Amino acid sequence: MDISTFKALKYGRILIEVDNKEERERISNRNTEDCGKELEAKIHESRNPRLVIYNVPEAVILGNATKTICEQNSELQLEGCDLIAK
Repeated sequence: MDISTFKALKYGRILIEVDNKEERERISNRNTEDCGKELEAKIHESRNPRLVIYNVPEAVILGNATKTICEQNSELQLEGCDLIAK
């Protein structure tokens, strides 16, 4: 198992951070098998995942950033509503 962080939190909780989704699922399933209903695992999902892009050229302004990213990454099949520039 590739656990990157293991911390004790308040109120009898434990935080386990792993590097990928498969590892997270494997630990969650193993917890359910071994501990049954005694322990409950909750997988944290980001509500608004963010991406910060550095060194953006002067020609790209906030108004056309979404359009430019969608055009340059056509294989991702992004639509304008999928991205919000701030």
